[in-house]
This record gives sequence, C-alpha cells and structure tokens, in this order.
Amino acid sequence: MFGNIKQLFILIIFLMPASCTSIFEDMPRCELWLKFVFDHNMEYADSFSPQVKSVDVFVFDSNDKRLFTKRTEAAGLVDGNRMPLADNLAYGKYKVLTIGGLSDNFRVSDYLGQDVVPGVTTLQQFMFALERRSDEVNFEFPHLYLGEALEIDYSPENADHKVYQVNLMRITNRFNMMLVSLNGAAPATEIPPYTFEIVTPESGTYSWENEPLDVTHPVTYSPYYLNKGETSDILVSAHLNTLRLLNREGLDYKIVVRDTKTLNEVWSYNLLTLLLYTKPINRHDGTALPFQEYLDREGEWNLIFCVTEKDPGSGNAFLSIGLQVADWIYWLHDIEIE
Repeated sequence: MFGNIKQLFILIIFLMPASCTSIFEDMPRCELWLKFVFDHNMEYADSFSPQVKSVDVFVFDSNDKRLFTKRTEAAGLVDGNRMPLADNLAYGKYKVLTIGGLSDNFRVSDYLGQDVVPGVTTLQQFMFALERRSDEVNFEFPHLYLGEALEIDYSPENADHKVYQVNLMRITNRFNMMLVSLNGAAPATEIPPYTFEIVTPESGTYSWENEPLDVTHPVTYSPYYLNKGETSDILVSAHLNTLRLLNREGLDYKIVVRDTKTLNEVWSYNLLTLLLYTKPINRHDGTALPFQEYLDREGEWNLIFCVTEKDPGSGNAFLSIGLQVADWIYWLHDIEIE
C-alpha cells in the first residue's frame, strides 16, 4: 500500500508544471531574457548581428528611478542576440531602455547634463547626446541604435523563462558623396576643389523617447574623409555622418557645396526634398511607406552629384546638377549659381 502511495506521489510531482515557486531550493531560478532585434531597415530583415556591436541596458524600478546598467559586447550575448537579466533583479515591475552601439562618441546623462545616478535619475530625465566640442562635427562616429522602453513584470507567476523582445532603431546616418565633372578631367590640384556640408536644425541631444531636446542650435556636419576621386572625372569623394533626420514642419536640413579655397557656398538645397525623391512608394509587403519611416529605416546614403561648370576648374558656377541615389537619378536643370 505504501509503495503505491509513494509511486503516486512521484507521479504527481513529475506531472506538476515547472514553477518559480518550487519548494526545492536547488531548482533553477526563473529565467528572464532580453532578445535584441534590428529589422527596422530597408532589407526588412533582422540585421542585429553583425551590425550592432554592443548593447547597454538601463534598468529602472517601478518608480522609474535608475537601478543599474548592464553592458554586453555582441560576442558575449547568448546565441548572438540574447541577454539574461534575472540574476540582477528581485521580483517586481521594471522598465528597461536599451542603447546599441554606445561608444565614447556619445554620452548619457540626466536633463541637466549630469551623470545618471542610481536611485535618483528617472527615466523621464534620461537623455543621450553626441559628444562634441563645437557646432561643427567633422569626425567619424559609429551607428547608434535605440530601443523603446519596455515594461517588465518579473514575478514567480509571470517570469518562468520569459523572453522580452527589444526592437532597435538606428538613429544615425552615413553619407557617401561624390562630385563628378561632366566636363571631363578634374583640375590638377592636390586639394579637392569642393567640399560638402549638411546643416541640421537640432543639436544632437535626444530624450529617452528619441525626441530632439534642442532645436535652436543648428549643427553642421562636414566630411571626416575628403579627397579627390580615384578617376580623373571625380572632383570630390567624401564621407560624413549625421544623427536622425526628422521630417517635421519647422525643422530644415540643408546640404551645401562649398569652394574649398574661398569657403564660399556654391550650391545648396533642402536635404529632405532630395531624399524624398528616392523614397519607394510601398514597403516590401505592399503597404504605403511613410517618409519618416523611410528616413529611419535607411542609414546608408550614396549620393552622386553630376555637375557641368562654365569654366572647368574655376569653381565659378554650375549650369546643371544631377543627383543619383542607388539606381535613381534626378536632374535639376537650368540652375545657374554665380
């Protein structure tokens, strides 16, 4: 009889579902995972690995006050995109904010520019910014990614092998630009005759919700690489970065071509107007693609300017300008700039 009771008891234990509240102390602790995904791109596919090199996870308590930060390089993530979080948490409700690719080129702080302090700084006070010393940015910085703040309910009943997906969005851009002469060979000078600039209306400081915090101090992004092209008809080859581009009323972005000797403006145009011409009508699934979503999905812009000069090599004026992005080309005819 007792043997049958023992067998029945073992069977009941075997059939019981696993639970964080198990009476056995040697049972594994509830698992809580973050899974990082970056598919907000023009490929519409997850490119977290290998594009995102690291993740910084900022954890806030139920009162939205910062608790701790956990940083992991991409090589240290489980299966290339998952981070365990339970070892650092007691049961409770939390908010988690993720920044991918955080480097020395960026800083995180509170809204006064002070360090984020555990138990003091709130999620609403959290901000991040490009680290710069002037209103001109002429250095290269890597791509940065931001995830929407997640609400996490970590409890014995709700956290058994729980996986929270963190969807990241790229908030930086890289522009690769060339200026091609339709007159023929470029002038025989060591210094490229022209240079590019992108002038943005905001200062490169963003809230935890990815909103610009200062739209009164414009920043100019100039090339971190500027040289003559590899062929004789390429006047200029340049690379520069910007932060997020926002299609909003009152925020004007301008692309400028300058003479490198005199620094005079040779030509300028509204940047977003140019980029709008390149926007596909639909997403890959056939639904309409909004312009802002396009700006956020695309992060690598290859622009080729084709120019004809009145007096080749003089830099006096352009008669016509063509702009090429990927397989698309748009011509601005009958433009003459003295």
